[in-house]
Amino acid sequence: MRFFVVFAALAPLLALRGASLGSSHDGSSMCPCIGKDDRWECVKEKLASYVSCPDDFGIGCKTHNISEDCAVSLYQSDVGKQLQCGLSHSGESPWCNTSWCYVNDSNCIVDWDWGVLGPYSYATCGNLRQGSDKYFQKSLAAFLQDDPLRVFHPVSTLEGAYLGNTECHEHYDAEYLTHQKCKGVVAEFWARSLDELNSNEYQVKVDHTIIRRVENDIENGIDQYFIVSNLTKAFEEYQGKFRENWTERPSNFDLCAFATGMGYVDLCSGAFALTHRRQQMTFMIELYTSPVFMVSKSMCDFLASDDFGSEKFWLWWVFVFSPGAWGFFVCVVFSFIVAMKCLDHCLDEQSGSAFAFQSKTSHRRDSNKPSRTRPSHVLRLGLGFFIVLSLAVYGAKITAEMVSAKQVKGEVPNLEKANTGPNEVKVCTHSVFKESLELHGSEKIVPVYSDTWKKLLENLEDKKCTAALLDDEAWNAFRSREKLCDFYKEQTADFYVPTGVVVSKRAYRTLETFRFDTLKTAVFFDKSKVPGHACHRPNSAEVVCDNIIKDGVPWYMLFSLFVVAAACAVCSCIAIYFRGEDEENEEEKKEVKREEDMRANIDERLERIDERIDRIDKKMKMANIQRLFDQKSYQRSQEVAGPPAPDATPKSQDPENPTDAAPSNPLPTSLKKEFRHPDQTAGAK
Repeated sequence: MRFFVVFAALAPLLALRGASLGSSHDGSSMCPCIGKDDRWECVKEKLASYVSCPDDFGIGCKTHNISEDCAVSLYQSDVGKQLQCGLSHSGESPWCNTSWCYVNDSNCIVDWDWGVLGPYSYATCGNLRQGSDKYFQKSLAAFLQDDPLRVFHPVSTLEGAYLGNTECHEHYDAEYLTHQKCKGVVAEFWARSLDELNSNEYQVKVDHTIIRRVENDIENGIDQYFIVSNLTKAFEEYQGKFRENWTERPSNFDLCAFATGMGYVDLCSGAFALTHRRQQMTFMIELYTSPVFMVSKSMCDFLASDDFGSEKFWLWWVFVFSPGAWGFFVCVVFSFIVAMKCLDHCLDEQSGSAFAFQSKTSHRRDSNKPSRTRPSHVLRLGLGFFIVLSLAVYGAKITAEMVSAKQVKGEVPNLEKANTGPNEVKVCTHSVFKESLELHGSEKIVPVYSDTWKKLLENLEDKKCTAALLDDEAWNAFRSREKLCDFYKEQTADFYVPTGVVVSKRAYRTLETFRFDTLKTAVFFDKSKVPGHACHRPNSAEVVCDNIIKDGVPWYMLFSLFVVAAACAVCSCIAIYFRGEDEENEEEKKEVKREEDMRANIDERLERIDERIDRIDKKMKMANIQRLFDQKSYQRSQEVAGPPAPDATPKSQDPENPTDAAPSNPLPTSLKKEFRHPDQTAGAK
């Protein structure tokens, strides 16, 4: 109760002079200052108990000066004298130069709050309730009134952590910075800040408590420090009201956030992920933003691979070109071949046209074959030029890959690739990243959550997950312990998680001032705090890539080329073998063709001879008929004339007049029997 009384007394002082909202001495009509009524009498009666304060303190819109005695009287402590108004304190205490007044809470609809003497408002006087950093730091001791600032230090569950609390010890000496209870960047930040509050200038007492992490499956929970108030039971009741946000068991960090919201603790130091469900319980101070990266099995991004079972071992020479480039190359070659064939066919059919002309020189080695048309030859030259250029680009690409493309990458690059991939991807991560991962989740991503970093590491090493989502601290801590040496962290973060601490309401405004102190926050940018990696395994992807850079072309590239060349040679031998058989068959076919052509030629000639013989036969038949007719005529004439004289000589015997002789035997009636078909003779083929 004393805390609320003191806080209410000091709350009117949290403002600077602001622009007027049309207010008067009596305040705004939406929230008028109290006058001489019942409220005035109540305030006046309370002021009488603080004999060192003026009678009109807080009455009417104006700056209300406060002396050292009045401040000590109000806060009932000597630490209140540092809040007095004066030349040396100008600008630190807001009520010294900012107008405000006490108001009637039942007649005020602008910003107001409770004070020691009653409700007050800066807004009715046209000002904001604001104070300087110095004021908030000096006023904290007055707020607490000998009550210490309760600070809990939950130890990080990450072994080897360098941001959160680690290597904590129980004993606390006089100076927190020199003998700080925990190591870590956040611990060092709060060590400097709390040591400043604990100095003689601010006189804030600090009470430290270490909250141990889970060890050997036994949790030294935060609830053991709240046995009387039974913090765990209170949290279970709260958890039951918001069951959708608390599906898993709460951690020490969740309970610590709940304790600050309840006011049992003022500060829980450490690297807290400021999740939405923790924000619903308490006040938060964000110190930095943690990038979360995808981590997966590393591999050397080289055009070839030494893995015998991978595609890059056998088909690296195919992957030099993209599928689109190979498709374009095949389409161009096929189109040229089809164009040449079509052009040859068209020119053969249009051999009589003016467009079809033959080349004077043959472009084929076999001179017996017909020469190629000149337009087809032009296409052939164009195809050859395209193939030569493609081979040049192909060789240049291989050279470039061998020179520069030697970098390490992961099997799962990022969440976007995992979402669009063909298969499901199991991703291990800490439960504090659940809210952020659900925003990027899909059916392809199967999250595996762990309450501790140790469990997450076990799942990843046991291959229960394909990849993991880790922040910088977890990744560097694992690598410093020579863990995940065969894994690769992507360079681009998948998402960011705000990280800081949880604080109570009464300490929020004071502790938040240290967040903007550049001298103290510089510790978060100190890279020397990051532990070095201890991974130097021979089979790591980094070493593989380094060996490629140093040694040059690896053996497995030549081996795969040898296999490809051997396969081509075998195919060529098989083709030559079958081609030899085809050539023999072709020779036989040619021989049969020649015989058939010869037979056809002979048949054609015989047909012509038969035609000529037919004509000769006709002439010979006519001649025989004529001779027979002449012979018959001669015989009849002899019969009429009588037998010849004995000394008479027949005309046929006269050698000088053979026409008078009797006709001899007629010629053969046909010559065809002398010219028979070769197949009908004994010696024909």
